[in-house]
Amino acid sequence: YDAASLRVALRAVLEEANSVRRVRARDAVVQDRRRRTVRRAQRMLLLAAALVGLVFVLRTPNGMGGWRLGPLAATSLFTGLSLVGVSIVLLIRSPFRMPVGERIFRLVWLGVPGQLVFAWAGRVAREPAARASTQRLVATASTAALPRAPSSSATGDAVASGAAERSATGTTAPRARGPARDGDPAGAAPPERLEAIERRVEALERWRDSQR
Repeated sequence: YDAASLRVALRAVLEEANSVRRVRARDAVVQDRRRRTVRRAQRMLLLAAALVGLVFVLRTPNGMGGWRLGPLAATSLFTGLSLVGVSIVLLIRSPFRMPVGERIFRLVWLGVPGQLVFAWAGRVAREPAARASTQRLVATASTAALPRAPSSSATGDAVASGAAERSATGTTAPRARGPARDGDPAGAAPPERLEAIERRVEALERWRDSQR
C-alpha cells in the first residue's frame, strides 16, 4: 500500500466512528442513559464539595501554626478528591463527542507528521524491491545470452552420424579438443547481445533512481 491508500483507509475508519456517534445521538435510550450519567456526576460534585468542607470543620490546630487531620478528616478529604476526579471524567466523556484520543490520532496520523512517516516508509520499502527486481532482470538477461549446451541424445546422434560417414569415406576422426582456455572466444555471447544487456541494465538503474 502507498501513503495515499493508507490515509484514505484511516479517514474511512474515523468516518465510521463519526457515523456511530451520529446514530447514538438519535437513539432515545442512549440519550436517556447520558442524562442519568450527567445527573449522577453532578451529585458526585456536590457530595465532594460537602466532604472537602467537612475537612475544614474536623481539622484541629497542631500548636505550630498548622493543622492536623484526624482519621475521619483524612478519609473525607481523599473521598472528596476521588469523587471530583470521577465526576469530571463522567461529564467530559460523552458518547456523542469525539474523544481526546481520536482527536490526537487525527492530528498526528492525518496531519503533517503522519504524511512524513508514510512517505519515509514508502521510500524505504521501494528501494529493496527495485534493487531485487533489477538483479532478477540482469540475471535473466545474462542467462538468455549464454549458448545452450546440446542435449545428450543430440550429441550421441551426431557422434554416430560422424562415425558412419568416416567409415564410409575411410577418414579418421579428428583429435578431440580440450576445454577452452582463458581468452578463448568460443562459447562467449555475441557482442550485440552484451550491448543489449548493458542497455537494459542502464535503463533499469535510471528507473530505480527516478523512483527515489
